Formats: sequence, structure tokens, C-alpha cells
Amino acid sequence: MRSVAAVILLVAAGTAAAEDKQKFAVLLEQGQQLAAQGKLAEAIAAYEQALAVIPDEPRALAERGLVELRQKDYKRADATMRMAIAHATDPAIRGGALYNLGLVQEAQGDKAAAKVSYVESLRTRPSHVVRGRLAALDRALAMTFDPFAPKKLAGPFGSIEGLCAATVTPEMPADCSCDEMTKLGGKKVSGAFAEVQLFQRKCAGTELDIAFRTTAGWWSTTVSTAAPNSSPFHCGHTVFTLGSVVPHGGALAVEYTTSGSCFHRASEWGWEERAFVLAGVGKSTMPSATPAVTLKLLGTDGNTASPKYDKEPTFALQISWGKDGSFDLAGTARLLNAEGTGKFEADALLGHHDLLFP
Repeated sequence: MRSVAAVILLVAAGTAAAEDKQKFAVLLEQGQQLAAQGKLAEAIAAYEQALAVIPDEPRALAERGLVELRQKDYKRADATMRMAIAHATDPAIRGGALYNLGLVQEAQGDKAAAKVSYVESLRTRPSHVVRGRLAALDRALAMTFDPFAPKKLAGPFGSIEGLCAATVTPEMPADCSCDEMTKLGGKKVSGAFAEVQLFQRKCAGTELDIAFRTTAGWWSTTVSTAAPNSSPFHCGHTVFTLGSVVPHGGALAVEYTTSGSCFHRASEWGWEERAFVLAGVGKSTMPSATPAVTLKLLGTDGNTASPKYDKEPTFALQISWGKDGSFDLAGTARLLNAEGTGKFEADALLGHHDLLFP
């Protein structure tokens, strides 16, 4: 049984720890404000005080190292960033410190080491800023970290019906027979692809197949709606509609829309989405395509007489196309799944996308 004295000591320790955290937060914010004002020496002093309260705290170390970089004190900045990396457990802090270490290494002319740091930063957490910096050093390597990197299509098949039958797996429900496959529209095109066709299996729920015809036959990719809480158990079939089919730098952008209504107990909700897939043929002569690129996603609340849209869209992205088929995305990408996680993935969706079709 614990003594009264022991309990008092534990309470006192907890109170002291809380006070230290509060004091640390104040000093960290002071350092950030001073750094933003260009008062670098004063910012360093604030970070030093913060580290005296909580030694080896990775946020303060990373912030101090960034100021040391701005002061062009590269040797000290390098050492400070490595300390931050060693003590960081949060992917955001560790990834940011690795990126800053790469900046230090670039400033010293060591581009090979900088590339290693940028790669490790991207492996820790995706970021369009880090990907862009890596692209300036190694374009091909940066492409491998793009969330929209194209992947080989399934195929070739002699017909869409043959494609559907060949991609039915034992794990699929019994009602996945291609006898009730629904073709949702198609378009004749020119270039590497002669035709594009959308189709959906009866059991597909929130999934859609996009098929491309070449001289070798039909190829396909499967996409799903990006809408959170779009479980087929509550939402039934998603409505997919083929939109524009436009060439961009030798690749083909196939736009489509999705929408759905969901019911569970007393709740009703739904969504509207606009997305596209970019398909092309590279040196391998094998067609490939990007994952779905969602540009717009609005959720609706159907619990009222007149369904209301969410105040903020989950996705509201603007796209700018380059002549070579690359594109830039800007705007809002709040989350990627029902749990509200995926903030790093959302950040990676923004910025420049320079794609390599294998």
C-alpha cells in the first residue's frame, strides 16, 4: 500500500511536468515568432531556453536547426538536425527534420547526401514540398514517390466480357457474375488507345472498371469512390457517369463522376464526386494508368427535408495541365477516409505531378 508521502510526491511530479510543458510551449512559440521576424539570434536563445526545460525535445531541436541553417552555420545546423531526427517519434517532426537536413547538405554542396535525406523524409511521411525538392536533384527518383505514379493495366483481353470473367476471383461474392455486368458508356478516341469503356459488376458496390482498347485488346483498371463512409452495406451501388476523355501530352485523361445515397438506422447521407484517371503507354509498350485523381468531393446530409452539403468540401482541387501531360493540383484536400486520418497523404496530393508511364 502506497504511503501518503509517496502519493504526494507523484502528484507533485505530475504538476511539475504539466508546468514544464506549458513553459516549453510558450518558449517554443516565442522562438517561432522571433524567427518569423528575422530575429535569428533571439530565436536561438528562446529555443535554448525551451530545451533547458525539456532537453532533447525534437520540435525545438528541429526549429533551432532551421534557424542555424538560415544563419549559414551549416556545421551546427547539421548536428542539430541529426539530434532532432534521433529523438523524433512523430512522423511529421522526423520527416520535417530529415527534409531540413537535406537542405543543409544541399547548401554545403553535398547533393548525394541531400537526396538520401529527402528520400528518407518521403518514406517517413509523404510531402509534395519534399518531392519537389528531390525532383530538382533526381527527377526519375522523385517520380517513384508520386501518389499518382502509373501502374500496369490488367490485360490484354479479347473483349470486355472476357476481361470481366478473367478478373473474377474466388474471394468475390457469388453475385459477381459478369452476366449482369453493366456498361456505363464509352467513347472512341485516337492515339495509343482506340476506345474507352466504363463498366460495373453487379457486386461492385463502390467500384468501377475503366477499360481501354488498343490493337492488342482490352486493358482495365479498377477505381473506387473517394467518399468516406461509402460502404456498400449501407450505400448500395454507386452511380458512375463517364465524363470527358481528353488527351494530354500523349496520355489520355478519362473523367468520371460518382454519387450515392446511404442509409443506416436513422441516418442518411450521400456524396457527389468528380475524378479522373490518366492512362498512357511508355517504353515498355504496356499500357498503364494512374490511381483515381479526385478533384471534387462534396458530402450531403440527408437527415433534413432538403439535404444540405457539408460546409467544407473534402476535396476541392484545381488542376493545371502541362504540355507534356504533367499537372499541378492546388486547393483543399482535407482527409482521405472515414476516420479523418490521411493528412500526410492529402498533403502529397498537392503540387506538381510529373509522371512516368513505364
